[in-house]
Amino acid sequence: FLSSDPSRALAGVGPGRDSPQGSHVVHDSGIATQLLLLPGGDENRSLTALIPLDSQTLGRVEALVRFWRAYNRRPVPPDTRMTIQQRRRLRLMMRA
Repeated sequence: FLSSDPSRALAGVGPGRDSPQGSHVVHDSGIATQLLLLPGGDENRSLTALIPLDSQTLGRVEALVRFWRAYNRRPVPPDTRMTIQQRRRLRLMMRA
């Protein structure tokens, strides 16, 4: 299903890097998200997400929901793929 509803302009996008696949940009509206804008796309049209159906699908859908909430300036729920303890341990490992 492709929506014909116009979306607001994609604000909060940093400088991009062009490639044959499209333009690679980072969108920051509370959470930094890497985006690939396909060639020939119009930033004033509705955004579309392509999600591979594999063992990581549920995590990707959850990440998409967090992106959608940030994009629409709604409260972003925490990432549930890591527990608080795992996040703390990762931070400590990165410092070492």
